[in-house]
Amino acid sequence: MGRGITHRHRQAHTVLPGENLAPYAGEVFGRVTSSGHLRGLPRQEFLFQLAELYCDMNVLSSVP
Repeated sequence: MGRGITHRHRQAHTVLPGENLAPYAGEVFGRVTSSGHLRGLPRQEFLFQLAELYCDMNVLSSVP
């Protein structure tokens, strides 16, 4: 589930340009929805996806 997607956006940039906010947020929340909101995942997969989501939230909160 989207493991490469989140890393692509966080290469060397910590600030997401404003014009990319809506598409990136749609991508992030789409992955959460398609995963069943992280419910019922094995512990290891849950933690991996939660960590990715946390990083994505940091990127979204960095929009100037």
